[in-house]
Amino acid sequence: NRAGGCYWFNPTMGSASEKAKQRYRVFGWLMATAVCNRTTLGIHLPRILFHIMIQGPQGFKPTMQLVEELDPELARSIANTRKLPESEFKAMLEMEGTPGISRE
Repeated sequence: NRAGGCYWFNPTMGSASEKAKQRYRVFGWLMATAVCNRTTLGIHLPRILFHIMIQGPQGFKPTMQLVEELDPELARSIANTRKLPESEFKAMLEMEGTPGISRE
């Protein structure tokens, strides 16, 4: 992520090639080895990643502070969307083809 200055994982990993998946496994092994050996790696990972690992993906509830640290531009977009009047928000959802979503 260029805006947040951290590394993040590709959300389309499920459709990646076997070579790309192997690279992710090696990276995971490297990270686990570093943690087990209490070794510092020169890789900046966002705090949100550690919250997800501790709470689990199902129990994780992101805060705006964590989103801001990961992606400041996304945080600004969310804040601007929250400021929209309800009628404009609903119109935007209909235009994007997702009318059943709420702000909550």
